[in-house]
Amino acid sequence: MRCPELNAIKYVVYLNNRFLGDRAPSLETLDGTPQARPIRLFYACIALYCLYLVAMQPQWMLAGEMWAEMATNYFVNANAPSVLTRLFATDAGYVPLVQRLIALSGRLLQLPSATVPYFYTWTSACLTGALVASFCLRPFRVVLQDDWLRFFVAASVLLVADFETRTFINFTYFVAFFVAITSALAMANRSVPVPLWAWSIPLLMVSKPAVMAALPAMLLIAVVSE
Repeated sequence: MRCPELNAIKYVVYLNNRFLGDRAPSLETLDGTPQARPIRLFYACIALYCLYLVAMQPQWMLAGEMWAEMATNYFVNANAPSVLTRLFATDAGYVPLVQRLIALSGRLLQLPSATVPYFYTWTSACLTGALVASFCLRPFRVVLQDDWLRFFVAASVLLVADFETRTFINFTYFVAFFVAITSALAMANRSVPVPLWAWSIPLLMVSKPAVMAALPAMLLIAVVSE
């Protein structure tokens, strides 16, 4: 007789592999196999990054305070009467669409005002970790074979960033690393199918104009890869 708990675990692993690993994963990549290691390291990198922030900057992570434009721009515009304002209000002349979507999600969830700073801060911290920790995932084995080495590269990038880059209003600067490793993946092997999460790049790039500087290089890679 089959165990329903084991079937559920296999399905969760399948979903993880489908969205975070290869496009045609096996249901048998369970705990203890080399195929499962990249996903484990991906989640571990995010968790360790959040723990690092709590240890090094507890006031920022746990005090429930708005930092800079979190209150005066993002929270205010998320509660504006116009949907266009909620999504496309500018910050320093550009449209930080990812941050707007996070702020709008907080409004749609009807979070109490006292919890909004935690929602902004922790969501941006987890997304930052995911952007950089994506280098741990299986497709990037064609760029750097060793799983643990990719893990330590990702952890190093997360540790060396300054405080302002980690904040809710600036965390999309980490998209530069995400774009760089995805471009390296495209150059290393054209036969590797595009992971589903790579389609988030256009949305992420428009949220921080400085990252758009990488667009010519991406176009050149696309031409060369063809």
